[in-house]
Amino acid sequence: MQYLTKVNAERSLAMRIVAGIDDEDAFSMVRRGEAIAFAMDDVLLKSVLAGAQDGQAFTVSEHALTVEPYAIGLPPKDAKFKEVVDRAIKELFVSGEIHVLYKRWFESKIPFRNINLRLPMSGQLRRVVERPTDSPDPDIYR
Repeated sequence: MQYLTKVNAERSLAMRIVAGIDDEDAFSMVRRGEAIAFAMDDVLLKSVLAGAQDGQAFTVSEHALTVEPYAIGLPPKDAKFKEVVDRAIKELFVSGEIHVLYKRWFESKIPFRNINLRLPMSGQLRRVVERPTDSPDPDIYR
């Protein structure tokens, strides 16, 4: 919401920004015509649409408002543990196992939810798989 408010002011867009209680409430606002869009992480948006009976009537823009790196929270000042985690993630990337896991959870039916997010791997994630980084700088991922 902070980002939308900032962009709204900077670009003089005159948007009226409203907030839902949660993702389902925000999506319901779009359904009822109380909002024309719902801004959220693409994976969460795809999940809401995949679980909705009328989800196919809506779409997620391919143009992201922001690019924000995902992270794994680690204990501070535990360099050895970070090294183990980094090595495990790099091995997933180098071995190609990341593509199997990604396809299972983002491009196939998720068994316990009985939904398919139909979310191909983004160019940003493909670049990180090819050149792993732990940078917190969003520009690295664009």
